[in-house]
Amino acid sequence: MLGRWANAQMTPNARFASLFPLYNHGDTHKKTLAYNSFAQGTFQRQLALIANPENPVGTCPSDPADPALSDGDNFSSPLTPPASTPLPPPPPPPPPPAPVVRPPDAGSYEPTNLTCHSARLNGWVNAHGSATTYHFEYWKTGDQSTAQSSGFGNVGAGTDRVPVARVVDGLQRKTQYTGKLMASNAGGRGVSEIFSFTTPGC
Repeated sequence: MLGRWANAQMTPNARFASLFPLYNHGDTHKKTLAYNSFAQGTFQRQLALIANPENPVGTCPSDPADPALSDGDNFSSPLTPPASTPLPPPPPPPPPPAPVVRPPDAGSYEPTNLTCHSARLNGWVNAHGSATTYHFEYWKTGDQSTAQSSGFGNVGAGTDRVPVARVVDGLQRKTQYTGKLMASNAGGRGVSEIFSFTTPGC
């Protein structure tokens, strides 16, 4: 009975060493100690396997009881990607460029319906897509200080040539006049070539 009690109190190393008494000398003794350490670890893992077959202590790398792992090691946890700084939003696109407005084109035709005191002034205007107005200017040839306006007309905002005409009166008989047609829109002004006419005598 005493022998059994003493054997139960012995560590696994002591019990293992007691089975190999002939190896306790010289280099053989060092080899025995190394083998005893290995046997002790194997013995502890066998006990753990009996106690918990599904996850014995010291056999799973994620078990914190495994002395081979440092603090914080846990290979069963999923890898967490490093936090990244969110990219700033892209700048808003630049506004579209403002549409280019072309100034109108204007041309003149020969005046018609001449009388000693009136005439019909004729021409054409291309508005190039922008709302355009027009008027004629006329004066006694050689004296532009006598220039007068026919009054304004509207040709809209088309893209084709539009014929225009204004009747002017108050002219002097047998007098030569010079004139031009002018058209204006948001893009600028267009001016026709110079024209001239002479009123008849009455």
